[in-house]
Amino acid sequence: MSGNPNPPRWPAAPLSRRGALARLGSLAGAALLAGCDSSPTEPEPVVTEPGVRDVRAYGAKGDGTTDDTRAILSARNAAGPGGMVFFPPGTYLTGALTMLPGQTWSGASRRGSQLAMMERGARSLVAMEGADCTLRDLGLTTRHRELPDAAQHAVGMTGTGHRVQSCWIDTGFWWGVFIYEQATSCGVVDTEIDGTVGAHCVEINQSSYCFVERCHLRNSLHNGVEIYPQAEDGCYGIRVVGNRLENCVGAGIAMFGGHGCLLDGNSVVGNQTHGILMDAVEPRRPELYPATDNRVTNNLILNSGVDSGGFGLWMVNTTATLVQGNTVSGSGNGGIYAGSSLHSLIANNCTLNGRTGIVVNDFVTGVTIMGNQCNDNSALGPEFGHGISVAGSAHTVTGNVCSDTRPVKLQEYGMVLSCSDSVVTGNVLSGNVRGGLFDGGQDNVTVGNTG
Repeated sequence: MSGNPNPPRWPAAPLSRRGALARLGSLAGAALLAGCDSSPTEPEPVVTEPGVRDVRAYGAKGDGTTDDTRAILSARNAAGPGGMVFFPPGTYLTGALTMLPGQTWSGASRRGSQLAMMERGARSLVAMEGADCTLRDLGLTTRHRELPDAAQHAVGMTGTGHRVQSCWIDTGFWWGVFIYEQATSCGVVDTEIDGTVGAHCVEINQSSYCFVERCHLRNSLHNGVEIYPQAEDGCYGIRVVGNRLENCVGAGIAMFGGHGCLLDGNSVVGNQTHGILMDAVEPRRPELYPATDNRVTNNLILNSGVDSGGFGLWMVNTTATLVQGNTVSGSGNGGIYAGSSLHSLIANNCTLNGRTGIVVNDFVTGVTIMGNQCNDNSALGPEFGHGISVAGSAHTVTGNVCSDTRPVKLQEYGMVLSCSDSVVTGNVLSGNVRGGLFDGGQDNVTVGNTG
């Protein structure tokens, strides 16, 4: 593979145009002090700051019944590229809207100022095109929650440098935010998405250096965040950091390829298939869209696949993933599943999972399993699982603790080997039902293990 075709263009944080945004903050504060009435009847005064336009000054009512589309577009056009549009508290009934390049649209607060989609079957409530559009402190909702009338996306992004920040999106859209192919440096920050009617809260599609940070994403009918490449060079440098992803019908995070991506510090709770899923777009031909050199670190993954028999972290058709510092507990099947090669599983805490803490599958080579705590698994019942189970070949397994500390022991073995040509040293494997180490493999070196 050649070098990265899309060098990083990380957006600055905090946002640019500080002086203009401060003026918008003053506007929002004045509107809230005036009473925060969601349906005021008197228009706000015309904003005189250059490039900033208040939609009320252009005829918007914000009463939840009047069609405000034309007024919003008039304010948008008056602001021009790089300008700002302000929405005082209220509910603005509208059709599909497209932001001009570089514009910022801001409300008084994510619940106080809302755009309500009235158009049936539209592609996006708000479309961001060109570069550097920002949507902040706004709610996005819809009047049409049943398919096929529901809009595809609350927000659709093409281009570069767009951001949705401190917004709220309700459950009526097929996707919450959709980042289209070839977008770069686009993201969603500090935003709540209450669910979807069909797909994902956020999809990053064949785009690079995009990010989802500090969001609360829940109740999706598919995945919380999906990373989906459509070519070998797709999805470089994606960041999914510091989010809470819960109660999705699919996975909290689903990654179907990508290079140099980071999944860090997320709380992934109660998702129905797996907590985090890493696979290929075309599982029968994973070489088409390989996933390499990604990092899954410091995530809290709880109660995944309780009814479906899922894992906290499921990895197949990926290579060379660093999995470090994660806590995985309460999964319906196991904690971490490595169904592909060259991963490093380091210092994870896999406890109280239904079957086995860490599983390395057949035909997998070169996995490093080091310094993990895999205690008190087999929660489904006596002898349903082990601390660590390793198949394949040429692994290094060292310094792990796989014990059952419960008064009533359930974890069958601390470690089970069906692998070959692996080095297994210095593991603590005490207090399990049948014993510490069971080696049913070939030509393994097992030295200095206790229990």
